[in-house]
Amino acid sequence: YTLGNYSYLTYADEGESYRGRGFVYTSGAPENAFHTLLDVDPEAPLSDFGWEYLRKTAEFCQENGINLVLFTAPLPSAYLYNTANYQAYVDALRDFAAENNTVYWDFSLYKDVDTLNLLVGDFSDAHHLNGQGAEKFTAVLCDTIARENAGEDVSTLFYDTVEEKLELTPDQSIAMAHL
Repeated sequence: YTLGNYSYLTYADEGESYRGRGFVYTSGAPENAFHTLLDVDPEAPLSDFGWEYLRKTAEFCQENGINLVLFTAPLPSAYLYNTANYQAYVDALRDFAAENNTVYWDFSLYKDVDTLNLLVGDFSDAHHLNGQGAEKFTAVLCDTIARENAGEDVSTLFYDTVEEKLELTPDQSIAMAHL
């Protein structure tokens, strides 16, 4: 995104606003449960297009001395619960990161729920944070990057599996998983 070329707002009348660099700030919480949009195909967790451009991005970063950090913003626990084979996506990205000398963090699997502290009201829909949630997440993301840059093994901040996350520290959205 470049400034000036992104003006699409879905809910401008409800306070949605463009904040630059591709970020649209939204308010409010989802009205529906956290149903999945698409289950993960364990044989193809990313599309061919997705893999192609992920590889091109990694190559570009390596050629230009850029430290690539791959991450997935947090998704509600109910969404993880309702998305078949989500673990295949996590595993594929972790494998890609290992093969390309980088890291992958899925903040849906972040252990410290008190620090991240995302509530149902921090999501605008089943798979997007609203502005308030994005502000909470940004602080945790920046802290994680800083800790990794200081030499800490931040992989310990994340569960290895979706199953562990949902069993040990699901967020409050899990109550909506069956709706």
